[in-house]
Amino acid sequence: MFFADHILFFISLIRDSVPNAVEVYTRGNCGVFALILLDRFGGEIYYNQHHCVLEYNGSFYDITGDVTNKYRDSNMTPLTEYGISELVMTLRPKYNKEYG
Repeated sequence: MFFADHILFFISLIRDSVPNAVEVYTRGNCGVFALILLDRFGGEIYYNQHHCVLEYNGSFYDITGDVTNKYRDSNMTPLTEYGISELVMTLRPKYNKEYG
């Protein structure tokens, strides 16, 4: 199994085992999910003012899977420039399961 397949399998385990995982990890907790992926696989977290993703070996990942095509040409910045903890705390309160 290619390493990217391991990342995608891990993402699917979380996404499929937690109710509303996509909503939770795309509406304010994307930084937390990127930290989970970083801890498990390494790589680097990138941010574009709206969303955090993990970059690993030239590909970007979030709770929905491989999002390289979506974020490849966007203005992504390594999160280390902002500070992971500060950004994660800023983003987290935005999640509200009532957001349609």
